[in-house]
Amino acid sequence: MKRISAARAGLPAIFAAVVLVASLDVAAAQTKLFKSGTDEEAGAYYERISAQLGIAADQATLSDLIAYLGYAGVSARNLEVIEPVAFVPSTQDELDELVGQLDDGAAFRAVAALEDFSVQPVLAVRYLAPRIVDISGTPPYEAGWRKLVRLNALAGSRAEEAGIASGYILFNFLRAQDDPRPFPDADDVEERGAKSIQVMLMPRAGDEPAKDGAYFLLFEGVGAGYAAARFVVGDFDLPPDPKAEGRFYVPSACGRCHGDVGQPSNEGLRLPAAKLNFLDTDYWTDRIQPGDYFADAGALHGAIFDGGPDETASEFVAAFDAIRTLNSEIAEQNARAPVQTNDPNYQLQGVRKWQELHAQGARYAPPMERALGEADSRWSQDYPEDPPLVALLAKHCYRCHNTIDFNVLLKPRFAGVAKSSISSVMFGIMPFGHSLLVHEPSEADAIMDGLNKVLAQPTAGFR
Repeated sequence: MKRISAARAGLPAIFAAVVLVASLDVAAAQTKLFKSGTDEEAGAYYERISAQLGIAADQATLSDLIAYLGYAGVSARNLEVIEPVAFVPSTQDELDELVGQLDDGAAFRAVAALEDFSVQPVLAVRYLAPRIVDISGTPPYEAGWRKLVRLNALAGSRAEEAGIASGYILFNFLRAQDDPRPFPDADDVEERGAKSIQVMLMPRAGDEPAKDGAYFLLFEGVGAGYAAARFVVGDFDLPPDPKAEGRFYVPSACGRCHGDVGQPSNEGLRLPAAKLNFLDTDYWTDRIQPGDYFADAGALHGAIFDGGPDETASEFVAAFDAIRTLNSEIAEQNARAPVQTNDPNYQLQGVRKWQELHAQGARYAPPMERALGEADSRWSQDYPEDPPLVALLAKHCYRCHNTIDFNVLLKPRFAGVAKSSISSVMFGIMPFGHSLLVHEPSEADAIMDGLNKVLAQPTAGFR
């Protein structure tokens, strides 16, 4: 467990003594932010959703789930290694090339013809994933990468019959920043494949009130045969909960990041307000700026892997267009999701701002441009303390606090937690899982100083 070190410049001596005497257990405070869940709860959840979905969530492999969505002949291994561009064929030759890479091309041809791809039933993107990296130690850090594959349920599939519109399948990878090939191919997937895969099954529009907002499933990697799992190990920069042994179970841990803390029921936890999180290209690009944590990986590959580091290249435009399409779909789902008490729907606010900023182009928007809320209470250049503070909040806090409890880019909503945030930084409770006081004490001081100055502003919402 992490404990506070009082030997930090800027703390008054008397306060340092208090901290030493208190010996605050930081991990205990941090784990309150997340619900780890339990094996029993996960088992009950899988049993309940299995009855609704018509697939045995606790026994099915990822390949079984792909077949459930209607994609006969396509294996989990295929989804993991095939290049994203191959999933959007526009000619018969391109479709033939895709079919040639599948485990059972003949079975796939029986369910999908070239004209079926005009509506993009499959979209895949690969991108930098700063949120999945453990940054609790000393830099330099590994780079996190993700491959997202969205499969729309095909007509006549068991998923369609169960009212499921689509599945979002997320492969997670950790690599050295100078790795020239962050993603595996067919020749080395056994050695370099994803160790964990997260899935969200999304109900058909209009069906959500009678169902969960999303159904969460977890799978292990190729080495375990893409078998179903109930938990992921907490290596995503999360402090271990001693009771959970570092495990984060479906659906509690999933719902905490996806806008729904869950509703208990006799049949297992329900998550009617669960929402997809949008693909935040600007946050990824924040983290590859010179001097930031993943600048080396960014220089080599760019934040959007399939686009590369040159934002003027045609490959980049094509990859960004795929993200634009996915974010449009995600915004529609977020807008349909029911609003819970004190839930400002941070997912919807964030994706709509992204759509506004990127309606026509793919230019990176730094944190101040992404400020949320009304113009008279937004983070503003009129206050000299706002820009440097927002940059630090985006760097250290946004990775969790864009959907959990509050969004640091929404200034009025942040007002209610500004005072407690100062204490959280001061005691090393936040940023979550990151020893900021130890590794970057000047930035910890700058955050606390900036928050104190903001609290003194006459800005609406901070009175």
